[in-house]
Amino acid sequence: MKSPPTSTSPREYQLALVNPQIDAGCDNLGEGEPLCLGITGQDCTMTYVIQTGDNCDLITTNENVARSTLLANNPNVNSDCSNIYPGEVLCTANTVVPYTS
Repeated sequence: MKSPPTSTSPREYQLALVNPQIDAGCDNLGEGEPLCLGITGQDCTMTYVIQTGDNCDLITTNENVARSTLLANNPNVNSDCSNIYPGEVLCTANTVVPYTS
């Protein structure tokens, strides 16, 4: 069985947001447990997979998204983007995705 996700990507962040019973490390997920996979109109559909050497300036330029929007849509990314890593998936929508809690 694949390891459960931690909240490091938009999809995983959304999963944790719409399933508040899940702990931060997804340690309390049980096999076969029903989960909400998103809320219509509140899921990021534009994503980018971080490559080696990427930084937020490069991503915002190439994906045509404002840095403030990139950070708002990826609350797991710190303000200087020093915690992004190759393979991480970021939401690159050019508007802020209206997550609800």
